[in-house]
Amino acid sequence: MGVARSGAFCVWKGKRLNDFTTLLILGLATWRVAVMAAEEDGPFGLLERIRVLLGVRFDEVGDEYGKNEVARNLLCIWCSTPWWGLLWTAFWLVRPGAAVACALPFALSAVALTLHGRGIRFRKKVL
Repeated sequence: MGVARSGAFCVWKGKRLNDFTTLLILGLATWRVAVMAAEEDGPFGLLERIRVLLGVRFDEVGDEYGKNEVARNLLCIWCSTPWWGLLWTAFWLVRPGAAVACALPFALSAVALTLHGRGIRFRKKVL
């Protein structure tokens, strides 16, 4: 696929990414995937169904709780990000360019949602 690592750069399809850029992309993707896995339903409720299969249950008021250690870890973003980061790292060590390419949409989503959450809106004011 034309991927090579040379010094502090990852080269993918002729594009050079330094270590900081790669770290930023993979770090943001780690956070985004952890949030999606813990809190979002996903398309057609897919992520919610996966959580239920892994042991997430709902109490009488509808709050989620983990029935086992995997489910409890999945619901805790602080707990699950090291594991998601480990998966991204393993992917990056095997296929650095592909890992960055797969992580990029999640990283961009993380940036967009962070800006949105901070109240930064890019739209015209209506007078």
